[in-house]
Amino acid sequence: MNPFLIDKYYNPNFEAQPPLWGFEFAGAHTIPHILGASSSFSREALMEIGGFDEEIEYFLDESEVCRRISETGRKIRFLNEGASVHHQFAPGITRDERRLLTHPYPVVKNKYYVCLSDWRRNGGSLSDYLTQCDDWLQELRDGARWQLDHGGITRKEYDSFMRDVERGLHDGKERALKQSRKSVEITPAKPEALLPFPTQKPAGGRKTFVFISRGNFRKGGGGIARYIWDLSLGFARLGHETHLITLTDGPSSVEFHDGLWIRHISKDALQNDGIDSDVADVFGHLESGAAKLNIGWAKAAHAEVLRLRQDRYIDLVVAPVWDQEGLYCVLDRRLTTVVSMNTTFRRFADIEFRNLARATIEELTMLENLYVGSARLFHANSSSSAEHLRDDFQVGPDVRIVHAPHGVEDAPSMSAEIAPARKAPTRDGGVKILYVSRLEKRKGTDLFLEAVARLVRKHGDVQVDIVGRDGHADDPDRSLRTQFERIYPGQTNVVFHGELPNAALPDLYHDADIFCVPSRYESFGIIFIEAMRYGLPVVALDIGGARDIIENEVTGILCARESSAAIQAELERLVMDKSLRTRIGKAARKRFLQVYENEIVIDQTLGEMLSLLKPTTPASSQG
Repeated sequence: MNPFLIDKYYNPNFEAQPPLWGFEFAGAHTIPHILGASSSFSREALMEIGGFDEEIEYFLDESEVCRRISETGRKIRFLNEGASVHHQFAPGITRDERRLLTHPYPVVKNKYYVCLSDWRRNGGSLSDYLTQCDDWLQELRDGARWQLDHGGITRKEYDSFMRDVERGLHDGKERALKQSRKSVEITPAKPEALLPFPTQKPAGGRKTFVFISRGNFRKGGGGIARYIWDLSLGFARLGHETHLITLTDGPSSVEFHDGLWIRHISKDALQNDGIDSDVADVFGHLESGAAKLNIGWAKAAHAEVLRLRQDRYIDLVVAPVWDQEGLYCVLDRRLTTVVSMNTTFRRFADIEFRNLARATIEELTMLENLYVGSARLFHANSSSSAEHLRDDFQVGPDVRIVHAPHGVEDAPSMSAEIAPARKAPTRDGGVKILYVSRLEKRKGTDLFLEAVARLVRKHGDVQVDIVGRDGHADDPDRSLRTQFERIYPGQTNVVFHGELPNAALPDLYHDADIFCVPSRYESFGIIFIEAMRYGLPVVALDIGGARDIIENEVTGILCARESSAAIQAELERLVMDKSLRTRIGKAARKRFLQVYENEIVIDQTLGEMLSLLKPTTPASSQG
């Protein structure tokens, strides 16, 4: 909302400071006004003035109503606690996609019409009214001339503009002096005729949640981005006011999607130079580009949260631990911020340290330590995440940890039954193994490639599909794919698909018989439940969040040893035993539907988040 004043000639005054009602005194002829926001008027007030003037199709329509209402002795007031409504700019009847005024007819017509209609009604100096309007119109003409001279508009557009101005000037004067106000009859209200408007009324009242996710799931982001997207949409669906702050390569914008406010922040808006004192005191100068980006994003996300906070109460801010996205929100004690535990940089760096620069490791570790150490509320997606907090970060007894897993939507192509029939392979092979994740050491890609290389040599009909981004594609010495293709040239049974859009994955899951990603650590493992929803037996290492998801030999297989030989043995067992694959796949599908289906997880997570808004006793603070 942009409050300001308008004078008797409808000229805006943006310099007046609130409270704007202080300018409402006898003879002032000024009224409070708003720009680009919604107005509400009582039915009685509109009945008294005859409603809106139907002559004013655009520009000054609300202004004229405000003037008329103020003349009845009523007051115009702003309600700061009202909800803000944002919309993306779209070309309209007067402005094109460049935001240039290209069709000034209704603007000019209404300016003269409203001002001269007021003169007819209230009297005064006609010369003053005409002078004010003419000065305003000259500025409009000068602006169009400047655009022409500087290439903003073409000569054809300029000539059309000037013709519109002349038509608007003529019609505005003539209609103001000759015709009566086009009022309408407003009949008394009939409450009994109103139809109920369906609204969600969450138990315990409507809350306001703000989620932060630098990655955008709709543009290919996976893992954390997908989980935050599903959760924020789910909270909105349940009737809560929900906002998602995310990063975009394009201009900053706001959109409304299925009840969710999505606030896109442009990369150009990030402040990468300099860091606030409360962080600078800890780090001083930053060298790592990753650390600078994380700081810039955390600052931009926090600034957007504070903009939201200006006209609404925010119950909870939810931000992931990865990339320290909620750092400034955690440091701001005016906000109640929950850190959602995913794989931490500390765990990632322990495994991938050979591929990271020293400054990156040191600075991101310090940032993460400050972030986690300053937080008081955590959401743990697995027992491993909670243990990680306590064991590796030594969080104090005053923190509160709530537990809820991640979830994903069921695949539309799957039936409501426990699992569809898998295709029947031949006796010695014909089985497809699927890997979907990044190609990196943390995901155990090296172990997987060694295992399947030996497996396909032994079972020539086994097919392996590998989907995921190669993080070191430009560096042959570190690229796991390049190393594999160098050692096993011409291997056609192992197919690298690279990074694929989400829409391309269902076919691969349907065609697969076994899913395997032997991650050396997963705080949770969304990849496993994504496979389980397709009724696939999952092979993983017995570590981290996989232990919460997979019941060994029931809903999947957990390898006790971190070795390619152990992974190969378990894959071969499934390849050779169709009944084992079928039994485990059915159990996996059943567990997905009972525990990890998206709506079940959303309800559980919402309940846990709402519990953080309640006071707790020291005895229950550990969740």
